Amino acid sequence: MNCLEFRRLVLVDPRSIGEEARAHASECVACRETLGKQREADDQLFAALQVPVPDGLADRILVARGHRPARRRWTFGIAAAREFSAAATLRTIRSATRRSTTSRTSRNRSRRFMQSATTTCRWCSRSRD
Repeated sequence: MNCLEFRRLVLVDPRSIGEEARAHASECVACRETLGKQREADDQLFAALQVPVPDGLADRILVARGHRPARRRWTFGIAAAREFSAAATLRTIRSATRRSTTSRTSRNRSRRFMQSATTTCRWCSRSRD
């Protein structure tokens, strides 16, 4: 392993380097110093990121965003009920319209058939009485 490869590995993660990199650091003074400096910088960065979260921060964020879960849940339920009732109403109207149209058509056909069957013969146009 050369110094360039060692520095690339150390910059990625100074805490977990392989056996070959450890052997190189024990032989090369410049790389050993680089590893020490990088570990110190990594420790400082880790310490800087350890910030305690203030009490009630999550509640303040939710209030600032206008979060109201109970109201939102009811709004969705009401909207779903409206859509369901509208769909059911339209389906009822369509089926009632189809039934009335179908029954009128079939009644008209049966009346015409009965009238034609009692008054005239279908093929010769003579009266059947």
